[in-house]
Amino acid sequence: MVISNPQKIEPNCSSAEHRIRVAIVTNIPAPYRLPVFEALAADSQIELKVFFCSGREPDREWDLSAGSFGQEHLRERFVSYRGRFIHFNPDVWGALSLFRPDVVITTGFNPTHLMAYLFARKQGIKHIAMTDGTLDSELKLSGLHRWVRRRVYANTQAFIGASNGSLNHYRAYSVDEKQLFKSHLCANNTAFFAAPAVEKRYDFIFCGRFVEIKNPLFVLEVARQVSIRLGRKIAVIFVGSGELAAEMRAKAAEMSAEVAANFPGFAKQDELPLLYGAARILMFPTQWDPWGVVANEACAAGLPILVTPVAGSAGELVRDGENGFVLPLELDRWVDAATVLLTDQDTYARFSLRSRELVGEYSYENAARGIRDAVLAAVGRNKRPRVVIVQRRMTHYRVPLFDLLRNKLLQNGIDLEVVFGDPTDEEKKKNDSGTLTWGTHQSCHYFFNGLLCWQNLGIPLHCIDMVIVTQEN
Repeated sequence: MVISNPQKIEPNCSSAEHRIRVAIVTNIPAPYRLPVFEALAADSQIELKVFFCSGREPDREWDLSAGSFGQEHLRERFVSYRGRFIHFNPDVWGALSLFRPDVVITTGFNPTHLMAYLFARKQGIKHIAMTDGTLDSELKLSGLHRWVRRRVYANTQAFIGASNGSLNHYRAYSVDEKQLFKSHLCANNTAFFAAPAVEKRYDFIFCGRFVEIKNPLFVLEVARQVSIRLGRKIAVIFVGSGELAAEMRAKAAEMSAEVAANFPGFAKQDELPLLYGAARILMFPTQWDPWGVVANEACAAGLPILVTPVAGSAGELVRDGENGFVLPLELDRWVDAATVLLTDQDTYARFSLRSRELVGEYSYENAARGIRDAVLAAVGRNKRPRVVIVQRRMTHYRVPLFDLLRNKLLQNGIDLEVVFGDPTDEEKKKNDSGTLTWGTHQSCHYFFNGLLCWQNLGIPLHCIDMVIVTQEN
């Protein structure tokens, strides 16, 4: 097989038996990422070590296990600024030097991440950027922040995003599609699927931090209005804790005639399946959220979801009219949607089933596979399958299909090429021709009044794994 323009592979990566030493530099251990790291470390091609900037940030109460993958906790140094934690760990340089990675993955732009990126640059090793953020969540970045990202991305070999919004963020910086990989945020689907059925004691569940940006007080107001509309008390469970806890309890007490609010506090990971299972609808009225793993948890429990459009999971895992409703923060619209789900059994059953269907692909194994594929691409070990579709001519109504198909295949590590030719003189009269800007044009030569067509496909079909042709060809 002849491979054109092969990527250079570092000397210590030239052997097929060599395990690629991968360093991930990330802020803190997170329950939705630790199992992904476990799955990645189990890959025979990867030798993984994760460097954590801190053991835990003050606003997190996650119940975490250590994990059996290689890991190191750097000397904890961070400051709080506008509700965010900025990590500065100078010892990351020495820690990476001792590990001697082939690839460095950074998950943000804290000073620690930038030091890890500079280490990769100085050592001449591959760098991969990884983010949960989205194009929308980073709209308010300063000019300095954008400048830093441009500089880093210009010297980055692969890009990992948690969602379509993350990939759109990279695209805004003109990143090549072939460098984009997805590693979903996930919940423990297995635990949720295996949870026993329990009584639906709560109409709504809110799960998360009790802070203004998560909007838990809005849930209480929705519950009161639904109660008035249905003529019965609405039961709500608030799982979590935070600075608004006292205000929420006080407001719930004022509404006690219409709303029965339960506050069990923070829940451990293994308690979540039964808590979600006891509720009917997840209320997710966030004012800003790059994703929202609570959506994964709710879907795995078979719950419909009400969510705002600003959540990264909205439109991707939570699909309007399929397994939930994506709504702006307008009280009447949330009350309408919640009322439908609480009174229309057929709609509720359909949404519940669809939630479990959609969440199936959001697994730890698939998330680990996305990181692995990015690593293999960065070091030049990936041989991506190539598929060619041959169209005798291109019509305008086929262009959106091929655009969508190309993006879907790229997300799954497959390159698509489309070869198209020319219409006959008679077909030109239909005015339905289209142009595929990224396709390959190969002229058609017609004989016997258009009954026979010759299209030379020798060059476009070189080194192709699969060829798809229409029946007419």
